[in-house]
Amino acid sequence: AIYFGFTVLSIVLFVYYLFPIIFPAAQVLWPISFTEVLLNSIGYIMVFTVVLLPLRNVYLNFVGKIIYGDKGDVQEMVHEFTDTVGRSVDLNTIRSVTISTFVELFNLDSITLHLEEVPAELQGYLKGESRLISYDELVNKGAKYGSTANSTVERQAHLARYMRNNNIEILIPLQQKTSLVGVIIVGSKKDETVFTESELSLMESLGKQMGISLENAHLFEALKKERNHVESEKNKLDLVLKSTVDGVIALDKDCRISFINDAACMFIGWEKEKVFHRNLEQVLHLSNEKHKDGGLSKSLCTFDEKEVSYYNVQLKAQNGEVRSVNVISNVVTEKVPGISRIVTLHDVTRENELEQIRIDFVSLAAHELKTPLTILRGYLYYLVDGVDAAAITPKAAESLNRAIVSTKTLTNLVDNLLNVSRIEQGKMQVSLQPANVIEIIEKTMIELEPLADDAGLKLELLPPEKELPTVRADATRIGEVMRNLISNGVKYTQEGGVTISCWQDGDEVVVSVRDTGQGIAEKSKPRLFTKFFREEQEMSKGSKGTGLGLYITKSIINAHGGRIWLESEVGKGSTFYFTLLVDKDTK
Repeated sequence: AIYFGFTVLSIVLFVYYLFPIIFPAAQVLWPISFTEVLLNSIGYIMVFTVVLLPLRNVYLNFVGKIIYGDKGDVQEMVHEFTDTVGRSVDLNTIRSVTISTFVELFNLDSITLHLEEVPAELQGYLKGESRLISYDELVNKGAKYGSTANSTVERQAHLARYMRNNNIEILIPLQQKTSLVGVIIVGSKKDETVFTESELSLMESLGKQMGISLENAHLFEALKKERNHVESEKNKLDLVLKSTVDGVIALDKDCRISFINDAACMFIGWEKEKVFHRNLEQVLHLSNEKHKDGGLSKSLCTFDEKEVSYYNVQLKAQNGEVRSVNVISNVVTEKVPGISRIVTLHDVTRENELEQIRIDFVSLAAHELKTPLTILRGYLYYLVDGVDAAAITPKAAESLNRAIVSTKTLTNLVDNLLNVSRIEQGKMQVSLQPANVIEIIEKTMIELEPLADDAGLKLELLPPEKELPTVRADATRIGEVMRNLISNGVKYTQEGGVTISCWQDGDEVVVSVRDTGQGIAEKSKPRLFTKFFREEQEMSKGSKGTGLGLYITKSIINAHGGRIWLESEVGKGSTFYFTLLVDKDTK
């Protein structure tokens, strides 16, 4: 009241002093100079600042001590608590500040704070409860309702007994949205006085502030864990990409490099820092037989196809070093900032060198074996033809025949190896001339008829429905194709036979070779035309073969510009098809 009265008096005096100055023409009874006004104003400010304000603070502090004892300025403590807990996201800090503030603010003898796990005995009572629970309030409610039996009253009675047995005066649930995340358990005061309504209200208010702070702390912990997890996964990925021998390049939507690993930098001969944000065509120079101007790199950036791949292409580094690589470019289907395509580079230079060594060895070995085998086979035929059958024993004659068969098998193997060597070096030659398919098939059937007779099988050529046109083919090579397909049919057929048929389909003549054998497993079909492939079932039976026949067959058909495929079902046999182009120059 004194402070308010002095403030009103100050305003009146201030107006009193300023009136003659603001209105000099008015007739006033108190002419005052400007100097006097200035001095009086300074004196007023000094008295207000130096005397009255400190007196006010002393007075308020005195009154606060009368009301709250020796706990200091309650508002200051509450403000400090709210500020500290509101800004902190560390659970240990929140715990220590809460306990110390409650003890000092409410003169507590005991307090327990559960932030991680609420005691199991209290979870059922506090779940969904947001208000402060006082033991005295529960006792009063129990006395009011007496022996009235309902679930709520019984629940409150059980909680009151629990609080009494554990010397608990107050429970303050800490709620995070609809979840119970903690509880403050308050014991009695040091002076054993009863908690006032204002103290209970303040406790409840601080508890709500705690709930908000805990929510922030839990969110921070969740974000921290997620960040650590992401950082850990990123470090793992960086380690994998750094350790891999394959080059990996990430491109943005403008085909600019947003990521590159060490292996890719080594391939292209650029420093990593100088590569970022450059266009792929500037740093990756690829070429093959069809594209020698570097157009391959540009095609890796197209978004018209999800995957673009090139195998065994040449990569020229900045220092001029050339290596062979397989390149695959995939579109990133998920939205990742700065990454629209991933390009991988696999160095196959060493594999190509080893493959070339193998090819050279096979070619050399086959050539070196062919001459002595030819001589050996000739001598064996000479012995068979030149020796009187009566002059040698039956056992010796049988041995000669076996030797001839074995040398023939070895000769076929050497011929196959030579064919493979020519195919791999791109040196297999085909002489395309007008040819009659039926004549080639019939000639091959006559050659293989003894093989079918020995197996008890029938070879059959179904006549075409109409006369077939002449095709462009190398008769010798197509005869080799027919020998491979028919002999395979005979080898893997126990009953029935092999049937050949052919017909015209547009600009092509289609030839099919069908057997009634055991068929081919589905898992074997993709590898059937590759080198040295044989089914596990046949290998386990001890069936002879090199696994080169179908590879050579496919290569010959490809050299003719035709196609080859098969249809097969286990237990029902197989049918092989191939096509030859019609000779348009033959009428």
